[in-house]
Amino acid sequence: MIHLDYYYERDIPYSPQANQELIAALVNKNYIIYNGTDFGIKKKNTPLKWDDAEADCVKDKGHLYRINSLFKREILERYLSDITFSSGEDFHVGLKKINGTWMWFDGGTDVFYLRPEGQNENCSRYFDKNITSTMCANTNEYLCEVSISV
Repeated sequence: MIHLDYYYERDIPYSPQANQELIAALVNKNYIIYNGTDFGIKKKNTPLKWDDAEADCVKDKGHLYRINSLFKREILERYLSDITFSSGEDFHVGLKKINGTWMWFDGGTDVFYLRPEGQNENCSRYFDKNITSTMCANTNEYLCEVSISV
């Protein structure tokens, strides 16, 4: 079992706005929360279709990971380094094409970077340090994020 103290030593910030009960619950589920962030992050290793992966993240009160800024990309790269992620692996992230427009779970269209691959690919995955399009029916591991803000 992972103890909350371990994560405090490992950069979890103290914030009066952070939901401490949620932080403890996320840490118990092996989410990592980095200093300066307001979310927990976790790669889930059971391959699922994109919609099923999003639904599983929602069960944890989150969504598939959103990479909408350089900061979010840097946090992702740090996380992948910390979990010893292997080059060549891929996983679902939270970008989806709806009515021809790429959007995040909150409707935001701020796409930091996307390398589209083929037609009829309306979901996204992270592969080789890029977001690429993929078919929603493809199964992949996936990355969830859960907000810790109140």
